[in-house]
Amino acid sequence: MKIPVRKISIILVSLVGAVILWLHVLTERNYQMEANFNLKVVDMPQQYILAEKIPRYVRAKISGRGKDLFSQLVKGDEVLISAKHLSYGKKKIVLSEKNFKFTSPNIHLENVIFPKEITIHLDRKSQKKVSVVSRLVVIPAAGLIAKSSPKFEPPSVLVEGPETKISKISRVYTAPETLRGFNTSTSVIVPLDSPDENVRVVPDTVTAFIGVEQIAQRKIENVPVKLSGLSGKKGKIVPDKINVIITGAKSDVEKIRKSQIKAIVNYNDITEMGTEKIKPSVIVPQTIQVLATEPEYLKFTD
Repeated sequence: MKIPVRKISIILVSLVGAVILWLHVLTERNYQMEANFNLKVVDMPQQYILAEKIPRYVRAKISGRGKDLFSQLVKGDEVLISAKHLSYGKKKIVLSEKNFKFTSPNIHLENVIFPKEITIHLDRKSQKKVSVVSRLVVIPAAGLIAKSSPKFEPPSVLVEGPETKISKISRVYTAPETLRGFNTSTSVIVPLDSPDENVRVVPDTVTAFIGVEQIAQRKIENVPVKLSGLSGKKGKIVPDKINVIITGAKSDVEKIRKSQIKAIVNYNDITEMGTEKIKPSVIVPQTIQVLATEPEYLKFTD
């Protein structure tokens, strides 16, 4: 038997009306529930700043009509602590209903579950400029070398935050990153790590200029070997001159002079190494590396 469309419409309207009435009755009842409330500090005096983080949430039990509690959940729950009349230092605030921002006057605080009190630590605002220090690892393409440490623009940045923390900061570091495969000098933007969660770095990124150059090798001949620590004893190193093979960026390697390379043997180390296989210590400029010496080992004779 075919049911008339008008009758179906009446049935649907009746069902919808019944559901609405049921929901109305349901949400008019009083309930209790637990909820997390976002914790915020407001009315901060201009000269002060939070020296320590506060909890993000407060757990509390509230009561009210179902419809009001639902509205509260939808619009978000907040606990507000006013710093308007607070002064420098630490203050403990015991949370009460006046701190809770409810969407309806019909919602009430039953009890605060955790934390029941908040420590507010106000410190004076401070700022200063500090240098940027690299934690970048640069690995150029094959046959190339990073000519020097990256240069930054700006070379120094501003740190802002609590005075007690700012006074202890002398530098900020780049985020630890490995940059690979460069075949030419280039620049990249790198982020800076904040030295403390309460400290802001301005700007929080810098431009790193990275110079790369061809790797070169060179043999510096007849470098004198100095014997130190004899203290009146007799003896000498044989041979007393060595060849030093160095490597580094081509421009650095080409301009190295023999006088910039020092080969040293300390007499006090000879007894540990033995008199027949003495390895000299070779000191070179920071941008240069020693690959080998000719000969590799020296002898000590009386």
